[in-house]
Amino acid sequence: IVWDRFKLSFPILLGGVILLSFLLLVIYYLLFSRLSSLIRLIARIICVLFSISLIVAAGMIKVTTDATSEIGMDEELAASGVTKEHYTICIAVREDSAYQSLSDLSGVKIGYNRVYDEKMLPGVKELFSKETSITPLFDDFSNFKYMVDDLFADDPGIGAVLFNEVDKKAVKKCFKKYDAKMRIIGQYDIECEEQLALTAVADVTSDPFIVYLSGLDTRSDSVGKERTDANQIVIVNPQTEQLLFLGIPRDYYVDFASFDKKDKFNHSSNYGIKESIAILENLLDMKINYYGQIKFQGAIDIVDAVGGLDVYNPASFPGLDDVYYYEEGNLHMDGDMALYFMRSRKLVPGGDNARVSNQTRVLKALITKLCDPSVFAKSYNGILKAMKDNVHTNMTSTELNDLIQMQITKMPKWDMNNFQLKGSDGKDASGHYLMIPDESSIEEAKGLIRKVLAGEII
Repeated sequence: IVWDRFKLSFPILLGGVILLSFLLLVIYYLLFSRLSSLIRLIARIICVLFSISLIVAAGMIKVTTDATSEIGMDEELAASGVTKEHYTICIAVREDSAYQSLSDLSGVKIGYNRVYDEKMLPGVKELFSKETSITPLFDDFSNFKYMVDDLFADDPGIGAVLFNEVDKKAVKKCFKKYDAKMRIIGQYDIECEEQLALTAVADVTSDPFIVYLSGLDTRSDSVGKERTDANQIVIVNPQTEQLLFLGIPRDYYVDFASFDKKDKFNHSSNYGIKESIAILENLLDMKINYYGQIKFQGAIDIVDAVGGLDVYNPASFPGLDDVYYYEEGNLHMDGDMALYFMRSRKLVPGGDNARVSNQTRVLKALITKLCDPSVFAKSYNGILKAMKDNVHTNMTSTELNDLIQMQITKMPKWDMNNFQLKGSDGKDASGHYLMIPDESSIEEAKGLIRKVLAGEII
């Protein structure tokens, strides 16, 4: 237990023990020799300063191990392949019904969309167990329209409906008089487990691995079915000190892994992180080892923690919602400005392709700054707090500690390269924007991934 918890700081502690032993000998000589009183005073001052430095170092070790324990997944849970996702659910009834709370739903069937929300049922059952003494009854539907139609039928089979808060718009579309005829009797946060077939590498400090990073379209505490607004695959080879950032357009029109259909990639989050990973693995013929989900607020906090970023903008454009105007050239951005820079598309020259490029520019600038020893030391606590509050990952605390230890002790000079999947503008049957994949860029990405994993310099 001690070794796992302090492995991060072991080399530092070993060096500290050697240095401390030497200093103690020097201080002992200065304090108890027959030298002048001034020298003995200096020795006492050295003692005080060194004691303070040890206290600070111990504090940093505790902050690090506490933070990585909260950020990283439990070792046993990670080994089982289970990940936990958090959802905000709504339970609604007809406005003219007598149901006011969960306790009123005894013997009442609750409709749900089995395609999207099947995996939420264990969490909903646990919610009822905590809040009431009743066992909920469920009825499944293949889509939201059938579910709402049944609720408002003359002889309804269900008395309430269950849906994820992020699907509220979809439910509204199924019933135009939603606000006047339907009433939400409760909105709750629940936790659900999902089985992922991800294989961790033996040693993240030496073995190549692949991470899927997902920027979630949310500022709330919930991490679940939010849209994946920014998507990057990072291929890491610690031996060659290479990083390859591979940008995935959010509106990429792809084959879904678990369903016989094509849709925009960011809609895969409706089915959970498992579906998003499976789509990318099939698309690029690779195996993802780890994932990291970062909320909007996390992007803001992490960038602010390192003192902002210097990012090159190749073409001027007004940002999303006209909050910022981005001039061409090198720009210094705080967290909020960087977030809008990464999210803007419609008025950016190059559209969705340019948006992915801008996301990569910000990510590379952030990694560069995090690898700067002076910045890392100065922003240490802020970085860890921002990650602790806003990052969800299947990496274990031990793996996170190993990576931090490697960066502190070896200071690798990462060679960062980037590529992005390209495509052309298109529209679906409803006239909504999508990006039609360029097959040649997919094949080129596959080749780059194989090269980095094999240790070839690209």
